[in-house]
Amino acid sequence: MKLRTLLLAAMAFAASTPALPAQDPAAAKTAPAGGYQPQTVQVLGQEFAYQLLKPATVEAGKTYPLILFLHGAGERGTDNQAQLKHFAGKMASPAMQAKYPCFLIAVQCRPEQKWSDV
Repeated sequence: MKLRTLLLAAMAFAASTPALPAQDPAAAKTAPAGGYQPQTVQVLGQEFAYQLLKPATVEAGKTYPLILFLHGAGERGTDNQAQLKHFAGKMASPAMQAKYPCFLIAVQCRPEQKWSDV
């Protein structure tokens, strides 16, 4: 997969994701059970599947980092699950979410492609 396509996909995701509404700090938003939410985005006529992890609790007025996770060659595929085997899967654990609350996008590279030609 060309890096340009990946960057376009990330920008399309960012543009299509509405901002979180302001919330009363006493009414923090909690993510659904299971952590990751499967998503798709259309880029240059191709559909790309990815998984989205949101912080377990989103507090009004607080900012959270966005991690765009690019997995290794062993997690390529079309099941939209294999990319969660290692780092991305560990980030969904309650302990990691408590210590490092973040938004994480885990895109899956297709089997016949790679992130870049190095």
